[in-house]
Amino acid sequence: MPIEQEMPLAGRAVDALAHVLLDHVACVAWSGGKDSSAVLGLVLQAALRLRTQGVSVAPILITHGDTLVENPEVRAYADAEIARIRAWGLEHGVAVKVLVARPNLTESWQMRVIGGKGLPAFPGGNHDCTTDMKIQPMQRLRKKVHREMDQDADRPVVTIIGTRFEESPQRAARMRERGESPEQVWTGDDGALYFSPIALWGMDDVWEYLGYCRSAHPDFLTFSRFEDVFRIYADAAGTTAPSWATWPRRASPSRAARAPDAPCAPPSGATRAWRP
Repeated sequence: MPIEQEMPLAGRAVDALAHVLLDHVACVAWSGGKDSSAVLGLVLQAALRLRTQGVSVAPILITHGDTLVENPEVRAYADAEIARIRAWGLEHGVAVKVLVARPNLTESWQMRVIGGKGLPAFPGGNHDCTTDMKIQPMQRLRKKVHREMDQDADRPVVTIIGTRFEESPQRAARMRERGESPEQVWTGDDGALYFSPIALWGMDDVWEYLGYCRSAHPDFLTFSRFEDVFRIYADAAGTTAPSWATWPRRASPSRAARAPDAPCAPPSGATRAWRP
């Protein structure tokens, strides 16, 4: 059954993304979490559709942050997914470029803590290291991307993100203030262009999409079956959650589950590295 009939939300998202890719250079903000993984899958579906139609698509840029002090399990997962992304692009003739932002020496955990620049982050304390290790490196990378790609006036860069109104009332309020929409490109406070293809998706919709990929559904599967995403979130929730294996027809992973954080993780609702 075609994606439009199997999961109409995903079908509409792929249609919208295909229109965006016609006129923009797509830069996907991919953290490796469930939302950004779903967004990346949708973007690659749209790019593949256009390629098979003979339409020229600019290389898909994928930005990712590595604080250099990540949970080893999560870091190994992200590196494996990056390898899959590159292999999928080569196999299907879709140009993809993964760009990884890392803190420089003065921003590193070692310099900050061992060098005496600051204190380690503790629950309930300040998270200044988030700025040093996540936000600033990603901002440098994004500026570099825009500097190199915005020379093509016909195809400006649009950053595609996985924010959702359902995540929290605070997130929904900020999204409304910014004018986020799954139907059109919007402009952030920094003057850059953004697109939010899953803004109206619920948590269950995200897991349903990933579940179709996990089942190797030919109309959904792109670079990954997301087995590790399910496993890591299950581990974070403290359960093996065997019923997930039959998703999309069973209940989704716990809403309380989150992927394991790095030693410097922002508090819930903190500003993300892309900061539109």
